[in-house]
Amino acid sequence: MIFNPRRVSLLVLAFIFSTPVLAESSGSLSDDFYMPSSTYAPHAWWHWMNGDVNPEEAAADLEWLHATGIGGVQLFDAGMGAPPESPFTFGSAAWKSAVQQSAAKANSLGLDFVITTSPGWSATGGPWVKPQDAMKKWVWSETEIKGGEQIAASLPLPPAVAGPFQDIPVDAIGHASRHIDNYYRDVKVLAYPVKAHESVALQVSGKASLTEQLGDGRFWPATAIDADSNGVVRLQFDAGKNVSVQGVTLGLPGSRGFGTPNPPVATWFVCESEAQTSCTPLAVLNATRSLTRTASFETVTARYFALELSRSTEPGFIDTLSYAQGANKLPFPAHAGAYALSEVQLHVRPIVNAFEEKAGFAAAPRYYPLSVPDTSEAAVQVNDVRDITGFMDEKGTLNWQAPAGQWRIVRLGYSLTGHENGPAQHNATGLETDKFNAEALNRYLDTYLQFYSNENGELFDGITGLLSDSIESGPQNAGTELLDAFAAAMPYDVTPWLPALTGEVISSAAETDRFLWDYRHFLSQTLNTAHYATIAARAEKLGLDYYTEALEDHRPQLGNDIDMRLAGGIPMAAFWYFDPEKSPKPTYIADVKGAASVATLKGEQIVAVEAMTAFGQPWDIGPGELKRAADRALVYGGNRFMLHSSVHQAQGVDGTPGKPMMPLLGHYFNRNSTWAGMAKPWITYLTRAQYLMQQGAPASTFAYFIGEEAPVTSLFGDEQPADDPQHSIPPGASFDYVSAQALDLLTVTKNKTLLTRGGTEYQFIFLGGDASLMTLATLKKLEQLAEQGVTIVGEMPAGSPSLAEDQAAFHSQATALWQRSNVIATNNIQTAMETLRVSPQWQFKASQNDLLVRQRRTDDGDIYFIVNTADTLQQNVFTPARHGKFAYRFDAVNGNITELEQSGRSISLSLPAFGSVFIFISDKPLNNTAPARQTPLQKHDVQTVWSLTFDSTDESLQKVNLNALTPLNELENKTLQGFSGTSHYETEFAVPESCTTPVGIAVGDAGNIARFTLNGHDTGTLFTSPWQVIAPEAFKRGMNTLRVDVANYWANQLIWQAKNNTVKSGFPSGVYAPDATYRMAGLSGHFSVLCQ
Repeated sequence: MIFNPRRVSLLVLAFIFSTPVLAESSGSLSDDFYMPSSTYAPHAWWHWMNGDVNPEEAAADLEWLHATGIGGVQLFDAGMGAPPESPFTFGSAAWKSAVQQSAAKANSLGLDFVITTSPGWSATGGPWVKPQDAMKKWVWSETEIKGGEQIAASLPLPPAVAGPFQDIPVDAIGHASRHIDNYYRDVKVLAYPVKAHESVALQVSGKASLTEQLGDGRFWPATAIDADSNGVVRLQFDAGKNVSVQGVTLGLPGSRGFGTPNPPVATWFVCESEAQTSCTPLAVLNATRSLTRTASFETVTARYFALELSRSTEPGFIDTLSYAQGANKLPFPAHAGAYALSEVQLHVRPIVNAFEEKAGFAAAPRYYPLSVPDTSEAAVQVNDVRDITGFMDEKGTLNWQAPAGQWRIVRLGYSLTGHENGPAQHNATGLETDKFNAEALNRYLDTYLQFYSNENGELFDGITGLLSDSIESGPQNAGTELLDAFAAAMPYDVTPWLPALTGEVISSAAETDRFLWDYRHFLSQTLNTAHYATIAARAEKLGLDYYTEALEDHRPQLGNDIDMRLAGGIPMAAFWYFDPEKSPKPTYIADVKGAASVATLKGEQIVAVEAMTAFGQPWDIGPGELKRAADRALVYGGNRFMLHSSVHQAQGVDGTPGKPMMPLLGHYFNRNSTWAGMAKPWITYLTRAQYLMQQGAPASTFAYFIGEEAPVTSLFGDEQPADDPQHSIPPGASFDYVSAQALDLLTVTKNKTLLTRGGTEYQFIFLGGDASLMTLATLKKLEQLAEQGVTIVGEMPAGSPSLAEDQAAFHSQATALWQRSNVIATNNIQTAMETLRVSPQWQFKASQNDLLVRQRRTDDGDIYFIVNTADTLQQNVFTPARHGKFAYRFDAVNGNITELEQSGRSISLSLPAFGSVFIFISDKPLNNTAPARQTPLQKHDVQTVWSLTFDSTDESLQKVNLNALTPLNELENKTLQGFSGTSHYETEFAVPESCTTPVGIAVGDAGNIARFTLNGHDTGTLFTSPWQVIAPEAFKRGMNTLRVDVANYWANQLIWQAKNNTVKSGFPSGVYAPDATYRMAGLSGHFSVLCQ
């Protein structure tokens, strides 16, 4: 071989190398790319679990996080298991001291230190919250009287039990940590005339014991009825005679939440005879979050009916969970073997279809599909409803001169929902604060923040922010003085419509639905102002950041996720890890895009992401796997990851997997990870990527108006707009979601486009989502924009969803607006773009189905992040709409910047499976980058022997000699197959004579993270392919010494213990099955010298 030191030195400047790229011009994008400031670094969720806290080890946690490059922590004090013998209980002197010391330590290290808005992670609650300040629901009792005389009657007290609906207690859904005293307050007493009628008494055929319970007018207790082998329960009912009915209500109070299967689908039938051989379905009541379900239908007269409960075919949360190969699944039932049934009520008068959801006792994914035609005249007219609150005394006795006729008296008030914060330590668990009462929330915050304050009432030094995790506090639809506020907000008298909250149809089904829309909309708006804006105001007063998550997963309760974040601070989303053979859950894509949209709208540079939350991957994933998920979150708009999670290691570093949140939850980013000493390159990758994705402003083609009903995570929780053939997104076009409230943040440019506060420009607004109905106020906003020349694309809305607005006036105004030339009546976005001659932001020569792109514009040029979502190599030609003289590839893995050749405006791309690339296009050159034209590297295989040693106290792990690179899981030694930790591959080799100039080394594969040391030079640590490092300066004449330190995950040792039926001290048990397969660990494939 000919070894030329001068040539090597020149190559160091000209070739791809692993030392910083130094740009001479200040302010250039390349200046800070190699090692950006810590302000661009990801943060970590730091969980203190069950009071298991050690202040000294907490400091060590923070030092390690800082050393890896983490920019901050978000502290969660949580409870999900047994506490230690001497726990640091929440709020104790020892606990407060540990928090104070940790905040001070973080401050000294330059780390942000954020605390959650409650113990646990949702939402704002604790044991100091008094019942009057807690979350509430409407409850009522009904009494029928005969009028025409002075009435003196004791009205039954409505259910005072804490729970989700009427008399159903909160422990029915498995959410109660302790006894909650009954609590009730009266609000209204209403009266309205009804026709005299006989109640329907149903007999359950062949099940006399059920007859009394299912017809007692109560929704609790429930009876568990065993299903057959197909998951079906069928009950037959006999009304004793023909009855005319218009609806049915079912009590189905089964457990809800994590670990429970979907509730059943209920089908209600009318039958021709007692034999029930011929039955016709009247209503299908699909599985919902509500514990009672109501369906209305056209009047039917019959004696015999039937109910069928069957398994839901919709995937539940359990169905969406995936597990690593061989991991033991949690013992959750895939399907219920029995269904809880508490009540069956047939209605002889009109009933609001799905009134439980429409009145806010639970949230429906979409509300407009729940509307039904007006099939019969309502039994109650709005003018017939009377407010007789003043005629009931404090004891509940009604003294009223009732007009003649039959009257129904509704005693309406509220009781507690019983929802508690959590999961928190037991002493920190209590009632959730009323989400509609800013005064109650401020009282809560006054107490809560004292736990994080010194004796002078000042927050501990070092605390920099507050965090609202995704809200999991459950539905609320009532509150102190809430009705007065609602009445003040509406231009009509709301009192006569209040019986609709109990399911009564007032005037007509359509008008009742519009009233209930007004009420739900008011609740959502009040959540924004009373809850999120109140926390934001407190944070601002204290000089704190406020990270604001919203709904995350579909629609757990009412609220508009765009507006929730607009009212909050730094918009934040959640993005879970997903298996390579699957796609991310659409709801998480929607959540990140929604948060990114809010950041753009309000001019916030940061889009925070609860990042790569993992379940069912016990110590089996790390940087190489997480990068794939991280890239997807980045391309959807996230740019500050909060790694989920880094649990506090109170026991210190002890040679075990350490303390997790729970064995199957999280991705175990802590000091006890086998790769803890090699974590920095992974964090550096994220920091570089986030640095680029925080530059300039996002580029989008249009604004996607979501309507005024469902949030983004519900609208697109199961499929994205691009998946809908009716409203598909054209290739090369991107968009941001906007709500009606967000329209106020847009300004019109001189080019008649729209500009956000963040600097993003939209060519037009598309009316998608639930824009088929629209309030007059929103219609007027669009009209004002159209008058300024803004283009609006979409079909004309059919009307207003609000009772407060005149439908004829709406139709007249909408018709006039849709006659304008700049309003295009189509749902086809591609057609609209062609009509408007709006070009795509980029194009690919071949199909781009597997390629995702996010664009950001800076003063100096455009950044494009391109992600290959396929498990195969993708080769394509990328053509951006905006041309630049220079194109550069930014490699966030190694920090290199390479000039790219352009053919016109096009760039050839080659992306490996799940690969990604940053491209920067500019008219200005960058300094000290590698040239575009380079001689391809040549691989020269080297045959050499290797010695293999291990970092382990196990004396049985002796040195192994290898004739070729061999992974641990393929060795004959069973103990080595199950080794987890750091192994050392060492060899001496001579550069092949055929290699003129050696510039790097490569191996075939590594499991899982590899650090290369050549002749004593640290040449780089890799966590993803290609497994090669470029270090021409590290080679020397003669023999070269190479050492590769390889860290593999804890999975193999856990599998070894399962196979050998043993559990070592400090290790979790039962995580893997004995037949689990060992993972690839160590090095494999050819060892090569890379030559120029």
